[in-house]
Amino acid sequence: MFEQSEKYIDEVLSRDFPEGTVAICFNIYEDDVDLWSFEIIAANSFDMNSDEWPCDEAGDLGTREEPFEWEEEAEWEEIEEKMCETVCEYLENGKYADKLKALDGVAVGFVDGDLSLVHVKLDEE
Repeated sequence: MFEQSEKYIDEVLSRDFPEGTVAICFNIYEDDVDLWSFEIIAANSFDMNSDEWPCDEAGDLGTREEPFEWEEEAEWEEIEEKMCETVCEYLENGKYADKLKALDGVAVGFVDGDLSLVHVKLDEE
């Protein structure tokens, strides 16, 4: 999945973030049995102690209407873990990794569930 999703993430992150974006969330959806998708939203706020900050959307970067979709026989926990691994790998080697790392936070999670923080920018003192 990583290779195909990396191209998708590259295309999305090549765009300008909506004004006020401080964090990004990769929202995962279970569309049907063994059918999954994710969208990328930009948020105006970030709170590492809350899972509600993605609700303060700056915008979805155009992915709500065209999410990344794939078919995989797996439980939701496996999908979330693989998605976290995919985003972490992108943060290490992705074309626009620095653009993500410049944000206050990057998270992955099912749209109606808990978030996994995969990047938090530490305050520079």
